[in-house]
Amino acid sequence: MKRMMIIVLAVILLVPVVGLSEELRAPSLRVIPFSGKPGDKIALYGAGFAPGEEVRVGVTMSGLTIYLGTSKGGPFKANEMGAIKIPAQIPDAYVAEAGLYTVSAMGNKGSFATYPLEVVVEKKK
Repeated sequence: MKRMMIIVLAVILLVPVVGLSEELRAPSLRVIPFSGKPGDKIALYGAGFAPGEEVRVGVTMSGLTIYLGTSKGGPFKANEMGAIKIPAQIPDAYVAEAGLYTVSAMGNKGSFATYPLEVVVEKKK
């Protein structure tokens, strides 16, 4: 009976830890700052990708997918810890209308992460 209780207790205690560790390994993406005007500089930070994974980061605006980071849009290689840092800018006003958009990071090994980006456009007087 005592042995059975120990096994049940171990399962109860370990299941959340296993689930949590899987959650921590899921790719994540952050856009800093997450709000700005067209042309503003932003930084894209990602973690949880496979080491060496090639990652493209894009946003769909006005029906066009725009890859961020360079004129060619990457791909960018995740470091040995599975992290990326990409300097970018919010697309120009001819594409970026005011609104909330989803930035997506897609890796060539199946990793995927998203983060919101708010574009604010000043009203002309």
